[in-house]
Amino acid sequence: MVDAWGILRCGHIFSPPEPDIKTGEWKYRIEGHEPGGKWMAIVFSFKTEDNAFLITIFSVRSKQGR
Repeated sequence: MVDAWGILRCGHIFSPPEPDIKTGEWKYRIEGHEPGGKWMAIVFSFKTEDNAFLITIFSVRSKQGR
């Protein structure tokens, strides 16, 4: 969770949100470096204005050197 909080605070959004085919909710993807240096992506959606739902977190190897 520490890695996720750092990326959520300091990460970047490179593409617009996309609708989820199953739920119709908007999915957001934010990317950034975790404390160990890996480039990570977090995908989430908002359930309410104050409540987000974490969908997945994964490493993006092609941007690790940035």
